[in-house]
Amino acid sequence: MSCPLKNLAYFEEILADKSFFSSHRSYPVNRYHIDALKDDQFILKNGCEIPISRRKKTEAGDWFL
Repeated sequence: MSCPLKNLAYFEEILADKSFFSSHRSYPVNRYHIDALKDDQFILKNGCEIPISRRKKTEAGDWFL
């Protein structure tokens, strides 16, 4: 039995209703792991910085707040 391959867009669509946001090309981010929104990046609770694309900056701010 073969397993059908899925791309990132497929999973982004499923996760969009589950508190995830695609802040950049390859960065789906879980709302519950974000500590802060700073300039053009999310700061996660573990200290990692996730970039936000210029195209999604306004949308990211609205989504997070």
